[in-house]
Amino acid sequence: VKFYSLIRYCFAIVIMFVILSFCLFFLGGFGLTLYKISTYCKVEGVVSNSDIVEYRNKRGTWIYSMSCNVDYVVGGRKYSTSKIYPKGNISSNFEIFIKWNYQDLLDKTIVPVYYNSKDPSDSFIFYICKFVWIAMLICCLLIVFSVVLIRKSIVKILRR
Repeated sequence: VKFYSLIRYCFAIVIMFVILSFCLFFLGGFGLTLYKISTYCKVEGVVSNSDIVEYRNKRGTWIYSMSCNVDYVVGGRKYSTSKIYPKGNISSNFEIFIKWNYQDLLDKTIVPVYYNSKDPSDSFIFYICKFVWIAMLICCLLIVFSVVLIRKSIVKILRR
């Protein structure tokens, strides 16, 4: 019975480390975006074209994602970007989910564009869709849960 419990606690630790790693990877991308925002210059851009793109994945399921082009001017020269950070465009099996998440990125909308001062063509828009807030909350809760479970499992293993 003790050996079985030891295996169970070790398995719980491994699973929690996997969950913890995934959550930290997800939040790390968000942190990297915040770092880029602090080092990039900001200018206003206008959404020139936004559309929901649909395509089939390898399994034949319809996938919907947001395509958005933003035009901006730096030093009298016009540039365009289609990068949306954090984590690029979100895809879903449900078109209504994409419409709900990106309803603020309609044509002619003014949005902030962040660009590299050394290369103004290196740019992105910072847009946190509703899903990302929910995912960040879930990741934070999973991190707390993982750390607590890892700590409890290690304490139980050391007591044996």
